[in-house]
Amino acid sequence: MLETMKGNPGFTLVEVVIYSVLLGVFSTVILINLRSAQTNSSVLERASAAIISDLRRAQNLAIAGLTFQGQSVCGYGLHYLSPDSYLIYTGGEGACSSANRNYQSGTDLIFQTIKIVEGNVKFKSSFGDVFFEPPDPKTYLNNRFSLSEAPLVITVGFENQSCPSGCKTIAVFPSGKIDFN
Repeated sequence: MLETMKGNPGFTLVEVVIYSVLLGVFSTVILINLRSAQTNSSVLERASAAIISDLRRAQNLAIAGLTFQGQSVCGYGLHYLSPDSYLIYTGGEGACSSANRNYQSGTDLIFQTIKIVEGNVKFKSSFGDVFFEPPDPKTYLNNRFSLSEAPLVITVGFENQSCPSGCKTIAVFPSGKIDFN
């Protein structure tokens, strides 16, 4: 009887156990990496959503009114400060038609300074100012208004990762449209 068992091809019980253990270990490693990638993507999306929210807030403030702290303003904008902070500002010039719509320290008023709260998320590069002027509001990208202008791109990513895989982009169009990729 032993001679007939040796001639049958197949797996032994030890081989099946070893393959099962290896399959379990590899599956666990893959699932852990997949969850980590999903978590990283969620963090970038939350940080980007907060920046988009602030862009829309500046846009809505420009539609809503022309005063801040009792002073007439020409509109509201977003200004890059550092890799992890930016500010919402108001154009404090008296003559809006000839105003420089980029942030000018000392002339413009700071509405709010904002720090990116998501850990390790930073702006991957500086970006030009975005300014919304009432009543439409007109959208000025780096002090220029032209509907044929290319969108201003804001790239957000993890501090120690390179783009494009570890980054999200926000595009602000001259029409006022804000896109997220």
